[in-house]
Amino acid sequence: MEQRFSLEGGQMVCRDAQGGGVEVILELRPRERGLYRGYLAGPGGRMDLGALLPERDSLRLRRTLSQRRLREQGCWPILGGGASLVHSFQTGRPGGAPQGWTPLTGEENLFPRDPLLARAVKESHRGLLRRQPEGDFRLAFPWDPASPFPLVPLFCFARVETLGGRPHLTFRFRSGGTPAMP
Repeated sequence: MEQRFSLEGGQMVCRDAQGGGVEVILELRPRERGLYRGYLAGPGGRMDLGALLPERDSLRLRRTLSQRRLREQGCWPILGGGASLVHSFQTGRPGGAPQGWTPLTGEENLFPRDPLLARAVKESHRGLLRRQPEGDFRLAFPWDPASPFPLVPLFCFARVETLGGRPHLTFRFRSGGTPAMP
């Protein structure tokens, strides 16, 4: 037995495996770069298959599962499946910024009296800007403890907020670029 399911940007194949199991192969060529997790769907539920991994020019996942486990998860018989984006690698892309925020271009003159901060923002490449009506503004940078801190001189002014489903370090500034306490 072999079943094929079409997915946006890919396909999932389910076929008999040795010992009465089912081999699931999911291949995806997503439009958006990010971390994807595969899943199966059945008459009684949904089963997480784990993360798809880069392989050649696509993302792939291969699992062999017993029919018993599939039944326990409510996924026997298999009715479909797919992949979900769980973490985007493109938060700062044009059109991908959270509502009210715009990606920094590097051309903004946010710190006319502080060349150190101006350079730090320009070199960050992944920041977001939110202008306030009174001239104040906010900056946000995706937060990853394994990456360099974006505005080292302003470490104590940072606040962690979730924007677009991801943690960001946010900073508030008064008109002219003076830092404001969070």
